[in-house]
Amino acid sequence: MIGKRPTSAVDADGIRQCGTSATCRAAFHLRAIPFCPVAQRAMVALAARGTGWSMEEIPGPDAPGRGLPQLVVRQPGSPDRIFDKSIAMVEAVEDLHPGRPLYPENRDERGAVRALMELGRGLQIRLSAVTHARDSVENDYAIHRLRQRLNLVEKTLADAPDIVARPLSNAGVVFGPTLWRIIFVDRRFETHLLSGLSRLSSWGHRLSEHPAMRNVLGTGGEKTYLALLQGRGVPLVSKVDAELWRRAYGAGGPHRGAG
Repeated sequence: MIGKRPTSAVDADGIRQCGTSATCRAAFHLRAIPFCPVAQRAMVALAARGTGWSMEEIPGPDAPGRGLPQLVVRQPGSPDRIFDKSIAMVEAVEDLHPGRPLYPENRDERGAVRALMELGRGLQIRLSAVTHARDSVENDYAIHRLRQRLNLVEKTLADAPDIVARPLSNAGVVFGPTLWRIIFVDRRFETHLLSGLSRLSSWGHRLSEHPAMRNVLGTGGEKTYLALLQGRGVPLVSKVDAELWRRAYGAGGPHRGAG
């Protein structure tokens, strides 16, 4: 199980039902590897509505029988609907909670949020390349691509002040688990990935404090994520490289690549 769940009714199959929306007669079941950021987006979207979910762990990417994360939506009298794309998961939760929208009503504003969500999806892909790098060269390349995407998002946020100002939008649902990870990595490993990116940094910290985010990631999340990174033995967590970088640039210097 990943994260805490809001209190909600449970049916005969042990599936947690929507708790606050009278129009939502769906049960939500997630299949994902432990601490999966894609699944966490769906969890945040559900937690923001006070809706619960059930969780099933699947094999990781290097294990036999591996699979993609999935959101299974079960409704009385209908076949299960399965979503395996992260934005589709978020939008499925949106559609089933018409009384608690996280999209703006205005079509143009909704389009801007959707475009930002796509940037957030790509940001997580680039962060995953960093946290799965096998050597220093691969890590340096991944850090460079991640920083490029961070800079692009920072520029985009300048034109989207209303989206950033909202307590939580669907863009925040997509970005939240990723920015939480970047903030943790910056603090723990002195990567300075958000250095100079004031809008993104401020937004990330506010999202991390949102009740829905705290529900999913707040208790034990940092310990779990650290254990995953250390278990992979990626260059990012190397204390030797970190010390070499600190000697070269001093504390608080630019984000480090391999070290």
